[in-house]
Amino acid sequence: MNQDFLQFGMIAQKLWTAVYTHRADQVRIISIRRSHDRERECYKNE
Repeated sequence: MNQDFLQFGMIAQKLWTAVYTHRADQVRIISIRRSHDRERECYKNE
């Protein structure tokens, strides 16, 4: 069973969220999108 991970990062002054998983010896990107309000709050509070 694969486990998905979230990664946050700033690009051009905007917060983006990447969802990815590990498969064998590789990282598979599932999606990259602008972060939702709730995710921005979590990022800001860390």
